[in-house]
Amino acid sequence: MEYIMTTAVFTFARMAPVTVGHEKLVNTIKGLASTMDAEPLVFLSHSHDNKRNPIAYPTKLGLAQTAFGDVVKRSDAKDVFSVLRSLDGKYDNVIFVGDKARSDELLPIMQKYNNVEYSFQSIKAVSAGSRDSEEHVDAMRATKMRKYAIDNDIDSFTAGLPDKLKPYSSMVAHIVRKGLTNE
Repeated sequence: MEYIMTTAVFTFARMAPVTVGHEKLVNTIKGLASTMDAEPLVFLSHSHDNKRNPIAYPTKLGLAQTAFGDVVKRSDAKDVFSVLRSLDGKYDNVIFVGDKARSDELLPIMQKYNNVEYSFQSIKAVSAGSRDSEEHVDAMRATKMRKYAIDNDIDSFTAGLPDKLKPYSSMVAHIVRKGLTNE
């Protein structure tokens, strides 16, 4: 029997809240995975506070799955390295997709711990662009979205949501506002 190498193309993101920038990131992951016959995977941070992370993990997971489908995985992972440990033994190769600065910063660290914390034949990182670029996948920053929610600017908030969440924009804005203000 011939052994087939497997590859995961993944990201780990806060998505607080989910934005059109995240939609572009997920589409980048899906596209790359498709060209490589790899599995696209999206993992979410469990961070939750009333400053930058206003959405509790179960709600955030549901919103992200509504927006992006089954590529968003339920996980106990707390960071990129716990994601890598969870993928160890399931995939031969992993490709992390994130913004340029994060990809450049994380790649050498991820590689340093290969064959120490986890074991892959290859670990790569692909940049989805620079956060400073208007074309970047995160040009619509979650920071702006949180401000729109606080200001009750539903039109701007809706414009920043992925297509599949637009019908729920008032509800999502309420969730974000409530998480930020402890209403």
